[in-house]
Amino acid sequence: MAARVLKPHHQEDVKRKIQVSQLVNLLQDNAFGRLKNPKGQHYELSKGQIISARILIDKCLSNAPTTLTGADGGPVIVEIVRFANPNS
Repeated sequence: MAARVLKPHHQEDVKRKIQVSQLVNLLQDNAFGRLKNPKGQHYELSKGQIISARILIDKCLSNAPTTLTGADGGPVIVEIVRFANPNS
């Protein structure tokens, strides 16, 4: 079986998604009171840590609505072409 060669862009994209998921997990654990230090004591993230994590998530995952534009920023034109049987 041949080895798969991943493109560098793909590797960076996967790495970014993993980092974002770790931030989301951290915020979820904080929200549900599941954060513990190495001694097993519960703790909470500071307001600054929460804001920093949120900014990083927003930077990596765009919250902007996706819009489609056609040529020169105009509307998208969809052309439907139907093929009919010439013998019918």
